[in-house]
Amino acid sequence: MCLEVWSCLYRIADFEFSLQGTDRQLRELAESVYSGARIADGNPGRRYRLSRSEGRFVLSCGGEEICSQPALPEFFQDLEWALTAQAMERLGHFLQIHGAAAQVRGQQAMVLIGEHGAGKTTLVVALARLGARIFTDEVALLDPGRLKLVPFRRDLILHTEAQALFPDLARGAYTPEFKRFAEYSYVSPSVIDGDNDLEPSVLGLMLFPRLKPGSAVSCKPIGPAEAARRLLAHSFNLCDFEERCTDIVGRVVENCEAVEWVFGDAREAASRILTGAHRLG
Repeated sequence: MCLEVWSCLYRIADFEFSLQGTDRQLRELAESVYSGARIADGNPGRRYRLSRSEGRFVLSCGGEEICSQPALPEFFQDLEWALTAQAMERLGHFLQIHGAAAQVRGQQAMVLIGEHGAGKTTLVVALARLGARIFTDEVALLDPGRLKLVPFRRDLILHTEAQALFPDLARGAYTPEFKRFAEYSYVSPSVIDGDNDLEPSVLGLMLFPRLKPGSAVSCKPIGPAEAARRLLAHSFNLCDFEERCTDIVGRVVENCEAVEWVFGDAREAASRILTGAHRLG
């Protein structure tokens, strides 16, 4: 019996890859993972295979197993992170920042930098609900030469707070069961802002969110020295740029406004941020 081979193509910046297989259930998973980075055609530099073996779901490349799990939800999580790690490894020529990013009104972009729990994902979803375009909620790619943010359209991870604000996203019909967990759900950015065809956008604002339940929205400017310190603290690979490190950070803080936003309700904060978005363009 000849099984039909399916293939899904993806592009993150200049890294193209494919997921291939014959299993129908795994095809559904492949069409859901990284769907915000799907492309119709291309020339994948890496080809990954999804299969079943001895009661386990398996991701492999070139005959070498990368990860496997007996249950589909856990396999989805391992697969998603494995693809993220592989993409980050191959995109080392971009400065990789632990932050969310969005494009404002088709013009310049903002990066939201902060620790886990700072409200980055919740805030970027709230911004998108008001018309911004989602670039990422976790790994922001910055072209160090042009100071442009580049889309990294992995799934958003909506934790309890975000699910409470956006219940339609957490439990919508477009969120397969294997992407839902007790305290969080994976949601494709394309569900929120549609078109996956996003171009790099000049970085105009560094925004440092701080989620404080029950707090009113407030903001304060951050000086260049403090902005540089925070950027350094939240960069995944800045040390790889060696002697260029100081120059890159210096140009970012010189060209980008830096603001800290404290908020209890991300929707209110997003509205306030976008009210001042004219300063970006």
